[in-house]
Amino acid sequence: MAISQLTVFVGNNKGSIADITEVLAKANVNLHAMNVADTDNFGILRLIADDADRALCALGEAKVLAKLRKVVCFEVPDEPGGLSKVLRLLADHDVNTEYMYSLITGSVKSAYIVIRVADNDVAEKLLTEAGYRVLNDEDVAGV
Repeated sequence: MAISQLTVFVGNNKGSIADITEVLAKANVNLHAMNVADTDNFGILRLIADDADRALCALGEAKVLAKLRKVVCFEVPDEPGGLSKVLRLLADHDVNTEYMYSLITGSVKSAYIVIRVADNDVAEKLLTEAGYRVLNDEDVAGV
């Protein structure tokens, strides 16, 4: 049930992210989440889009280095401690969170979190058994 994330390698220079978002806009790709990590020489842009395959194709045609990766996306109550409970659940079961970021949503009662872990199946099973909603690509397109 993991969702598709685009990982895009970008130059660490002015306008590089704008160039990528313009490519996606021209391909009629809507973005639901974005995270940027940088080093001295390049950045890693992580994106959740409404159509990851169309986005990957558009980026490839524009000669932008990108790849698809499966990540876990889940819903948590938008309240103090909501995320902390999930992260404790995963940690107590030896699931290491490599990185995470949030997903844009119109809901005021829930937050959507994207995480990268070594074993998506284990994380999804733990979350589902604990009563958390785990999203798939179709769910994300509708948030």
